[in-house]
Amino acid sequence: MANIYNDDNWSLVTASNGAHNIVIRCRSRLPAEPDREIFKFVVQISWPYGPTDTGHPDDATRSEIEAFEDIFLEPLASKLCAVEVASITGNDQRDWLFHTYDPREFSLEFNAILRDRPKYPISMECYEDEDWATLSRLLPSQGRTGR
Repeated sequence: MANIYNDDNWSLVTASNGAHNIVIRCRSRLPAEPDREIFKFVVQISWPYGPTDTGHPDDATRSEIEAFEDIFLEPLASKLCAVEVASITGNDQRDWLFHTYDPREFSLEFNAILRDRPKYPISMECYEDEDWATLSRLLPSQGRTGR
């Protein structure tokens, strides 16, 4: 993945939607502004599960999700087209958020990684977020930017 962070600092945040807790693992800060200008697209990969009483996956589903992460996160990290910024678990869904400069290249790389794998119950969505508002909303202490 693109190395727009010179550290590997992450924050773990628990939030609530009223009915369930949501666990958010996200970068601890925004990258420098020049990098934000380049990596202005968000790719969201979602794995719905449940419904469950807690909004979190049962043990078997969690194991499947973790095995899926093992398949794509490390190989994707060797590519320079994106940077992972968050994973969110709760509300009967796991989401992974990436910032990329080229959604098409991200999709090609992601699909190449999964080419010889079974189909997974995932969807992919992309949207422009040049202000990095999505990650900003997740940060436990907003406004921490730079390198």
